[in-house]
Amino acid sequence: MAATRNQQPSFDFLTGDSPPRPPLRETFKQSTAVRADINNEQLRAQINKLQYELDTIRQERELQKIEHQSELREAEKRADADFKKTQVEASGMGSSARSTVLTTDDM
Repeated sequence: MAATRNQQPSFDFLTGDSPPRPPLRETFKQSTAVRADINNEQLRAQINKLQYELDTIRQERELQKIEHQSELREAEKRADADFKKTQVEASGMGSSARSTVLTTDDM
């Protein structure tokens, strides 16, 4: 049925009128607008994809930064604990060395 509509003449023999046709310029504008919309949609999709990737990279960097800071704090805590342990051992050695010296001097 659609094929018969396309094959109907543009001139009406009974009334002598022809249906108004859109100007060629308008038809061209419409087809260009459709192509522009398709291209715009593709560009929007690319922009959205790149924006998502950029946001993901930023989040990953932020996570790495937080993990690095956490590791740094843990390393500082271990270093402080080792330093205090060494100080305690050194002070213990110092007092035991003094007592050893005092005991040998007494003899």
